[in-house]
Amino acid sequence: MDLKCKKLNCVYNDKYSCMKKEIKVSRTCECDSFEAAKELKKGQRQDASKTMFEAAPDFHPYRHSKNINIECDADCLYNQDKKCHANGISVCSCTNCALCTTFIKD
Repeated sequence: MDLKCKKLNCVYNDKYSCMKKEIKVSRTCECDSFEAAKELKKGQRQDASKTMFEAAPDFHPYRHSKNINIECDADCLYNQDKKCHANGISVCSCTNCALCTTFIKD
């Protein structure tokens, strides 16, 4: 399972990868595990929209782990008994939230 996240101001984000071992996705597909960082690390200060034509953002290497637990309450194709069974998920950076963009209506 690989967790990609564009919510760079989250304490668990390391160069667009989520480092939390367990996350929870709400019924509305929001990442309930989001926690705002008090101070951003180097990998969190990237803004790909400002440098997209100058240099690629620095991504954390693929993090494959079978130990990541994703609890999910959304009505999603990948939700089986409140557990996400997707190969990986992506979380987008919305203005007021962090949304799971891997969601496919069941």
